[in-house]
Amino acid sequence: MRDGDREGKSGAFEELLDEVSPQPASSLADVPWTLHDIAGATVAFGLIFGALAATLAGVRYLEASFVPEGGTYVGGALLMILEGALIVPVWLFAIRKYRIDWQTLGFRSFNVLAGCGLTIALLTVSFTVNVIWAGILSLFDLSIQQDILPVFGGGTVGLGIAWVAAGIVAPLVEETFFRGFLLPALLQKFSFWAAVAINALVFALIHFQPAAVVPFFVLGVFFCLLYRVTNSIWPSILMHATMNTMAVLAAYALEIGLVPTPAGS
Repeated sequence: MRDGDREGKSGAFEELLDEVSPQPASSLADVPWTLHDIAGATVAFGLIFGALAATLAGVRYLEASFVPEGGTYVGGALLMILEGALIVPVWLFAIRKYRIDWQTLGFRSFNVLAGCGLTIALLTVSFTVNVIWAGILSLFDLSIQQDILPVFGGGTVGLGIAWVAAGIVAPLVEETFFRGFLLPALLQKFSFWAAVAINALVFALIHFQPAAVVPFFVLGVFFCLLYRVTNSIWPSILMHATMNTMAVLAAYALEIGLVPTPAGS
């Protein structure tokens, strides 16, 4: 009886999504690429990631050895290139292979009022989840926010590079790959909620921040819902960019002492 109730509620929610969405869920899966292409794209990105990561590690080593007073901005620039490299497999295994346009990957127009309204609502929930999760982590002397600015060189220039990387490049590239490319392929094989869960989990794990897996997973679910409801990845890009920009600004505020850190941290 309970399983039936859960299935009923899930089905009712999906019906609600169908009512407020311009296209049914099945339309998102109507793409030429498959999970086989996703596997190929993952291998391609792994090779690119390995090469760029090795280069970045070498640069960071040289900076630590010869520029001990804070380093340069080369490492941050390479990290931005590493993030942007995620778009290459999408181009190879979708755009180039099937000769499609970027609209097929979700770069479509949407209802601005409804899309922005839902984005603001989900942003509010996301910030609430982050605050609650940060409070839980603080009980174990853990932090949800990594100090990322030193990777980009620190200071105002480092802030600018970090914002371009996290506030512009990352949202565009990650939403294209995870929501525009990966989610439709998953929907070909799995139910909507299973596909969303897998998508969000991969998105959370790929950030390599164990303490932040839960909020990243929640964000992944919200980004999928935005795409589902608006039939466009632009709202999820907007929300993603807003969240990352706030994270970069928070890190900078801590760096310059605008926000006091707890004693002993």
